[in-house]
Amino acid sequence: CGDHDVLISNALSPAWSPDGTQVAFQYVNPKSGQFDGLWVADADGSNLTPVAGSVATDRAPSWSPDGTMLAFESFREGSSGIYTVDLASGEVTALLVAEQAAYELPRWSPDGTQIAYIMRRTTTEGEVQRLYVVDAEGTNPRHVSDLNHVSSVNWSPDGTQLVVAAERAAFTSDILVVDAVEGTVTTLTEGSVDRAPVWSPDRAYIAFVR
Repeated sequence: CGDHDVLISNALSPAWSPDGTQVAFQYVNPKSGQFDGLWVADADGSNLTPVAGSVATDRAPSWSPDGTMLAFESFREGSSGIYTVDLASGEVTALLVAEQAAYELPRWSPDGTQIAYIMRRTTTEGEVQRLYVVDAEGTNPRHVSDLNHVSSVNWSPDGTQLVVAAERAAFTSDILVVDAVEGTVTTLTEGSVDRAPVWSPDRAYIAFVR
């Protein structure tokens, strides 16, 4: 029906837990207006709780399929990185860290073995944002597809494909499907400014912002 209800105020990059009972997000402190790291709330917006081990610069959370961990991007000790945090213990593990590149938007694969992400860095061609996949332990990072300006990524429910938004022509952003192994690209939309695609659980639809 298109009605809107406020679930959680001052929240960025919300992510549903696999069982649908919780939401993880980056919190903006309403008193100071400053970022306040990662928090978790119940699905009805109640019981807001800070994630143990999180710091202010943590953002873009993604749940592990078993619901026990979050992957996220952060800027710690002068370097950009992708990290995981165990929600029970608060133990934080660095998967990828670099001073000369930015690691962004980690997304856990449905089987929990891989994490897709975007690496942004400056080259002789200018700034590029390329799609990568790394094993969940932080090993074997690999470049997927020849797209140079990817702004978001999400897995298909069966883990065989990635849906991305990418700029292939000036002032546009296309929705594309990328084979997770071969890197082949299928165009879904082009010529508009389409962003933030995400698959429906039954794999029948892809929602996005235009």
